[in-house]
Amino acid sequence: MRTLIIHFIFLLSFVSLSNAQIYVFDVKDTTTYSYDGGTTTGSYWGVKNDSCTLLTTPTLINEDCSSQGNITLPITLKINQTGQLSCTDTAWISYTYDNGVTWTYLDTIIGCEQSSNTQYNYYPEIANNSYFQLKVTLDNGAPNDWWQIMNGDIVVNEPCFLLSLDLQDETCGTEDVVVKRPLISYRTIFDTINLPIRLYVYEDLLSSNEILKQFDIVKEHLQGTNINIQISSYIHKITDDNFYNYNKNMENDLLEMGYDSTAINIYVLPTVETNKHVLGYTHIGGPNAIFLSYTGFINKSTLSHEIGHKLGLLHTHAFGDEHVNGDNCDIAGDRICDTPADPVLTGKIEECSYIGNDIDINGDTYYPDVNNIMSYSLTNCRTEFTHDQIQVMKNVLYSMNLSPIDNVLKQITINKTYETYYYDLYGRQISGPIKNNVYIEVNGESVSKNVIF
Repeated sequence: MRTLIIHFIFLLSFVSLSNAQIYVFDVKDTTTYSYDGGTTTGSYWGVKNDSCTLLTTPTLINEDCSSQGNITLPITLKINQTGQLSCTDTAWISYTYDNGVTWTYLDTIIGCEQSSNTQYNYYPEIANNSYFQLKVTLDNGAPNDWWQIMNGDIVVNEPCFLLSLDLQDETCGTEDVVVKRPLISYRTIFDTINLPIRLYVYEDLLSSNEILKQFDIVKEHLQGTNINIQISSYIHKITDDNFYNYNKNMENDLLEMGYDSTAINIYVLPTVETNKHVLGYTHIGGPNAIFLSYTGFINKSTLSHEIGHKLGLLHTHAFGDEHVNGDNCDIAGDRICDTPADPVLTGKIEECSYIGNDIDINGDTYYPDVNNIMSYSLTNCRTEFTHDQIQVMKNVLYSMNLSPIDNVLKQITINKTYETYYYDLYGRQISGPIKNNVYIEVNGESVSKNVIF
């Protein structure tokens, strides 16, 4: 039975505001890493017919993060392999930020499921002002097959921008503009209307399962609306490096790369900037296009928020000074009367409760809806549209006359393995459980290490 200790080749990168590099892996500079086993050349570290471990140099993570107790650290792991790895060749990824006292498991990758230069994305949360360290353990028993980490394949950038967007307030680049909303065009509110979507993703930023996971959340937000989301099974890959740091002034170039006027086109990029860094934006009116940062796509509500904009919805605070009593609801706020008056919720939400003390021009206290998807509440608090918002979306969607998409993206089934491996205290594999030794359980995608007492 093979050892499960794994040797990998990978890349770390962090989507960031400044894109400042905190750490860069350089195979020629031994101050940037340490390793146990494997082979190094001028361009890579790797392993064949062996087991080995690579450790990044402990790196202090605290740039521009002094106000944050915890930091979401975006990790991109790029793994290369040469030859045909088998299903017994394995790689483990883990990290620590307490000087190696505790190692936290991130992933297990099986050789027979690995292709060349595959990219994986992880987002662990670490304590601010701590020393982050990544460990990649590779196992390969075939003389002609290699795992490799290429020179420059590990980069750590400033993480705090992603944290502030992902865990704090909504930052949306969509401009609130008044457009003529169509009259009710469908026969009843129970009519089903298709929402066909085509996706354009930068490099390997998202897997099929990650995409489906986020659209499952959108479907929950649209439950009962009879808006039927259809996702094309063909994902367009954006390979132009110029779009890594996407700015709104590059929009026409991106649309020329790929655009279908008969569907909603969603572009997912590492970062998105208008006049500032934002989670995403679209146009109320204009091209059928939504532009999202990676963080905007994977959090719990920004995707739904931007779809709402694309289907004619404004921010709930768009045209301010809406009266709490609702007597000007048709010309203020979002101009929809079943959404409560909203004083702009940025910085006024704690644990999904409004903590502000704003009053309107009449002296009435605001009681905004912190769960409304079109508000500036915290992204994880926004879960619902109102009845009238749904009517607006269905009217706009019906008037767009989009074409149904037949080939809907499918969930990828991952074959699960259930095995237990036993080791003595020197790391040598043994045949069964013995007191004071270690056993490792592989349970599908979960791996746990335990000591036998």
